[in-house]
Amino acid sequence: MSQFVIDLPSSTSIEAPISSKLTQPVEQPKSQNVVATMNVGCQLDLKTIVTRSRNSEYNPKRFSAVIMRIRDPKSTALIFKTGKIVVTGAKSEDNAWVAARKYARILQKLDFPAKFMEFKIQNMVGSVSVGFPIRLEGLSRAHSQFTSYEPELFPGLIYRMQQPHRIVLLVFVSGKIVLTGAKSMEQINAAFSKIYPVLVQFRKEQSLSMHAQDVSLAIDDSNHNHHPDGHAIDNIDIDEDHDMDELHRAVQDDQNLSVMTDEPY
Repeated sequence: MSQFVIDLPSSTSIEAPISSKLTQPVEQPKSQNVVATMNVGCQLDLKTIVTRSRNSEYNPKRFSAVIMRIRDPKSTALIFKTGKIVVTGAKSEDNAWVAARKYARILQKLDFPAKFMEFKIQNMVGSVSVGFPIRLEGLSRAHSQFTSYEPELFPGLIYRMQQPHRIVLLVFVSGKIVLTGAKSMEQINAAFSKIYPVLVQFRKEQSLSMHAQDVSLAIDDSNHNHHPDGHAIDNIDIDEDHDMDELHRAVQDDQNLSVMTDEPY
């Protein structure tokens, strides 16, 4: 049976200085969801809307608003009888504005004297990956006045930034960051620019010896499917996006709860 030989330096670990590659982030945040509100300036008959329009639903026992969806731009509207509308699911500020205009136009075609008024971005959610793992425990201890970290309840660290804007960041050990609470992409970018140097300080150091051990185990597992000690190794499939998917569901649930009222803003 062939044997694999890995040549490694005598040093047992690699020092990870702050190089020029880490002074600037590898990518910038991208918008994932925009929540906006508007007012059409008239009372609405929700039963008429749901019976005369497509892709809409209304269950007053469950929720006191019509839920309407359009495909371009992909979004969902919560239409209240007071004429207030919450638009969510758009990927950008411009898409949210276009979607809001389309919902107002749909109501006009249903013979309501609807107008397009008081459009406002209420919340934006952005996400980004810094490209390196983060020591959440150390970050939590050093910034305890701004952070909340309970891995038994939620895998991410919650960082509440006060300046330059009140932004909430969800930081995961994988290096993935979710930013929410902003009113514009400029606020998200400003918050990320401020937090990035802090995250660099708490990046995880990966020793070379540990990496070599992982490589040797992977090679041995591919040949024997056994640990060098002779114990079988179970195949484990790790989904790196699991935390992000869980987070987006949590953010969406939070947004739905925040607008479940006859007075959404």
